[in-house]
Amino acid sequence: GIAVTPIHLVAAYGAIANGGMLRKPLLVRRLRAPDERETKAFVAEDVRRVLSPQDAATMRLMLTAATEDKATGANARIPGYYVAGKTGTAELAAAPSHAWFVGFAPYSSSAHRIAFAVLVENGHYGGTAAAPIAGDLVTAAQQLGLIQ
Repeated sequence: GIAVTPIHLVAAYGAIANGGMLRKPLLVRRLRAPDERETKAFVAEDVRRVLSPQDAATMRLMLTAATEDKATGANARIPGYYVAGKTGTAELAAAPSHAWFVGFAPYSSSAHRIAFAVLVENGHYGGTAAAPIAGDLVTAAQQLGLIQ
């Protein structure tokens, strides 16, 4: 099997969202109102190319398709807004599977984007347990002015 942490997946999906450029993940310690938000400048060492722009664009399209009607990630959809992502199910030998949804929003070019990973321990399926939480997370980020 493959072992990854949620932060590994967030960094990978962030690179897809950023045209193939991997940035050092920024962890949030607390939320503030948008007009009080501090910004962190990334230094050159914090960014490196891991995918070609063409491959990243292809992957962005595929990840958006995963949240369309009747797709496994459809429960992450927000009306009139594109969320890109992928569901996952981590099977366990003696317990219900862990449910995943990993993605980014908005799909379109934006100065403000978020990448996220939702893991519901023993949640069974990513599409039914984790994807709706991802949709709620993106809605909250919009309402806080963190993304446009």
